[in-house]
Amino acid sequence: MASPRASFKSFDQSLEDPLLTNLPTEHDDEGQLSGFAYISAIKKVLGLGFWVILATVFHPLYMVTSSIVTGRMGTDQLAGFGLGSLTTGICAISIALAFNGGMMTYCTQSAGANDFRQVIVYRNRAIFLNTVLFVVLGFPMVWIEQIYLYIGQDPGVALYAATYVQIVFPSVYFYFIFQVLAFYCTALKLYEIPVISIALASFVHLVLTYVLCVNYDWGFEGVCWATFWHFFTRLLCNVVMMMCSSRMPQVTDVRLFSTETINNLGSLFYICLTACAMTVWTSWAFDILTLMASYLGPELTAAQTIMRTVNMLSFTIPIGFQIVCALLVGTSVGEGRQDYAISYYKISVTVSLICGIFTIIFLIMNKDWIISLYTTD
Repeated sequence: MASPRASFKSFDQSLEDPLLTNLPTEHDDEGQLSGFAYISAIKKVLGLGFWVILATVFHPLYMVTSSIVTGRMGTDQLAGFGLGSLTTGICAISIALAFNGGMMTYCTQSAGANDFRQVIVYRNRAIFLNTVLFVVLGFPMVWIEQIYLYIGQDPGVALYAATYVQIVFPSVYFYFIFQVLAFYCTALKLYEIPVISIALASFVHLVLTYVLCVNYDWGFEGVCWATFWHFFTRLLCNVVMMMCSSRMPQVTDVRLFSTETINNLGSLFYICLTACAMTVWTSWAFDILTLMASYLGPELTAAQTIMRTVNMLSFTIPIGFQIVCALLVGTSVGEGRQDYAISYYKISVTVSLICGIFTIIFLIMNKDWIISLYTTD
């Protein structure tokens, strides 16, 4: 009998091959699904999409709340929030989401093959890689105010932005680990855990923002600390629900702090880096526009901050179906079903396009009401 270590090495090597070329031959000539099977695939995409889209819709709510509150404080505060959140977005949050998309690819394939031990191994390795990545990305944040001034930002806006980064950025590590655990739970079909975690964290952020900014009059720093505890609450809720779930795989011979966690990292790091390089640009597009606006004065920076938060809402549903597509395609590959993988891809793209169009129409029709939330004028 081959040793477990040898079997893991073989599994790692198989995942380096093109995903849809080594499937069992009995599925190669099936083509696309038809009839009831295709309808069933649509129902599965929509059913899973409900949970994932809830998570993606709840995700930017803390940004919307913070921008509305700082917008009512003043132009410099809103512009400072925009520049500070832009910094954490470009340098950490968008990278964490894109980077861990690669980890979900491996986890869904292993889960589809019912190799739950390997799923946990990939989760632990992803935690290690995310920890190293966060330290590297966080090092320049020590001098963030000097960096803002060096690149020509308005001193008043730079002070607020630096305050936001220095308070919030350490908590972004909680977001890195949360994203690993969220994709891990999604691969195990425990979709409700990350959704509930994000929803509870958004509620905590809303309450803390009101308490700190209204009751205790902390002003801009109140928004920053509410965001700090928002990220902490996400991770805490996710961990607690994982510990309480009876559907979590029971594997006793895998430890986070072990040599297995730091061995054979090459293939996982490569696919995470590739996923990051492919998908991070969507988030960076609006962040770069905010950075460009910051050179035109606080007023235009504040205006672009509002546009950025509103545009984030327009991306939530398409990004949700992107995650659904990656999950279902990865699981189908692990099960050896090329026909389902192709059908899930086409259904996800079509539904995402339709929902995206309706979201844009809704935002256009309600633009005046949306803008009125950000100002007292």
